[in-house]
Amino acid sequence: MRGLFTNNSLNIQAGQAVSGIADHARTLRICSGCVWITVEGISQDYWLSAGDTFAVTPGRLIVVQAYRIASRVDITPDTQQSAARKLGARLSKVLAVLQTPKAGILTATDDAENRRVRRSGFAGKPCAPLRLTYPMQTGDAA
Repeated sequence: MRGLFTNNSLNIQAGQAVSGIADHARTLRICSGCVWITVEGISQDYWLSAGDTFAVTPGRLIVVQAYRIASRVDITPDTQQSAARKLGARLSKVLAVLQTPKAGILTATDDAENRRVRRSGFAGKPCAPLRLTYPMQTGDAA
């Protein structure tokens, strides 16, 4: 077996296998042929053909074998996956902030309250602005 991550492109003969452990996230792109991929610690194996891609998990042994015909595999650093993860994490934080109720802001999320408003006939009708009042402390002037 040859080292999987020593080159940017591999030409694997039918029946030949290559293996390796990635030090960081990478993407395998099958350019031609058909390959079988197995990853240490994952019970599922993968069968990929030309045009398919596979995201490599760092720190796990990966074996790639060409099936029936010679296959070409390109190996690239997975900068897109890293960027997508960072963007997803940022969006999750923004959504968490937007979904957190703020003090002094009324929300109409209670279904029972929404049904009561619809039955009363007030739903969809313009109403006067809501004035929020806070309890006054002892000694405060009115």
